Amino acid sequence: MTLVALVITEASALSQESLDQATALVRAVSDSCVLISEASDSLLDLASFGLERSIRSQADNSSQSLFEQLDQLALDVPTLVVCVGPTTPITNYLIDRLGRTPNTVQQWEVVSSRFTRFALLDAQRDLSAFVPSDTKRWIVQLLERYGSQRVLGAPAALRGLTIGVLGESIIDEYVMCQALGKVSKDPLIAFQEQTREEQLGGVLAIARHLLGLGVLPTMFTAVSESDVKQISVMGREKIHFGNSVVCSGRPLVKCRFVDRASSARVFETYRFETEPDAALYDVEMAKGLQNWSSALIVVDYGHGLIGEQTLSAVNARQGTTAVNAQSNAGNRGFNPISRYRGADLTFLNGGEVEVETRRRATDLTHLIRALGNELGTSEFYVTNGSAGLVVWSSDEGTLHVPALAPSVVDRTGAGDALLATVAAMRFANIPVEIASFYGNIAGAIMCGSLGNKVSLSAVALEREARKLLNVESE
Repeated sequence: MTLVALVITEASALSQESLDQATALVRAVSDSCVLISEASDSLLDLASFGLERSIRSQADNSSQSLFEQLDQLALDVPTLVVCVGPTTPITNYLIDRLGRTPNTVQQWEVVSSRFTRFALLDAQRDLSAFVPSDTKRWIVQLLERYGSQRVLGAPAALRGLTIGVLGESIIDEYVMCQALGKVSKDPLIAFQEQTREEQLGGVLAIARHLLGLGVLPTMFTAVSESDVKQISVMGREKIHFGNSVVCSGRPLVKCRFVDRASSARVFETYRFETEPDAALYDVEMAKGLQNWSSALIVVDYGHGLIGEQTLSAVNARQGTTAVNAQSNAGNRGFNPISRYRGADLTFLNGGEVEVETRRRATDLTHLIRALGNELGTSEFYVTNGSAGLVVWSSDEGTLHVPALAPSVVDRTGAGDALLATVAAMRFANIPVEIASFYGNIAGAIMCGSLGNKVSLSAVALEREARKLLNVESE
């Protein structure tokens, strides 16, 4: 069971609104929590939480500092640290404490109560409570074909797999804002910045998902030392960066400004803190891939990391390869999947299929089959929003897998989570239908939170699968 620690990091941030937000977040996870604060009891006014009997103070001595109180919590115990106030002091504290205890596996997740309230509450929704009748029929057919034991045993089959991950490391920054109103002299809306939070994006997010599924990922990317430290703080130090290029600064930061009331994005910027040295990256990536014979996931975000030498090394590989070439604001139309002909597994979304074929998808199934044959891929997976996942196989034809998301807070990261899950399961020789079923569960989990705040775990996948299959835990 996850321990919840409610930390008041800044007394000036205390208000009835902030306490109410923290309360909602705590209740979404647990019926009790540990309170850590340097503020007086009268200032906190615990009655406003409505959790008087389940909140306890961590420190008997009110003279203890915030960090002395945190020292009493074990790093290797799963703990959700909910901050009323900025999260930076806790993040810096974790970096310092991990430096003093380098062999500790850190299991804390640090969140801002204001930033994550809506996302985490939505993430608690039960996928099985929102299943339409046609999806239920598909699940019944899945059970009839494979049986519950084989379906539920799929996540365990991933434990110990070694998978290479090639692609850009991205930092996703979220700035939560409150709308103030129309600017007086321009047709614009002014927003007040409230909180900022960074998340691991790009292949760093995929590596987190793989670790949660029991896979051991080896990275082929360009990563800064600060990124490595940040991953360590998040308890993901098992990611191996030995095949990566160490750069002096972050290659790309995607900053999204989000309206707090609606969770809708209002603006987005791309920030290259260090111009990518494409020639250097290309040579180093190609060298690292030459001796890599295990399974490989390639995610090309189109920001210059994968050059011609790296591409040649990927296409010349003998091992199993899954590829995805994404379209985004920085590359749309200039990052074709056709660079990766002959891949074993290919992943796109419906819009990317249209861009690749230069045709509107009046019949997406036909386009997928034609493009799959043209690419020479063995399996082609195309996400299609609420219409679910379309899978084309050169051996078995076309398969439609229904979507499972009960509500959508943010679609960012859903495709990467599906890719990581399906690719890993297919590398483990799990049948296409079962792998696709779990892929859609992974995407649904990610749709319930903002960005890549949540990472996958084998436990979460199996729990949702049991509910959807209506199979009780043993």
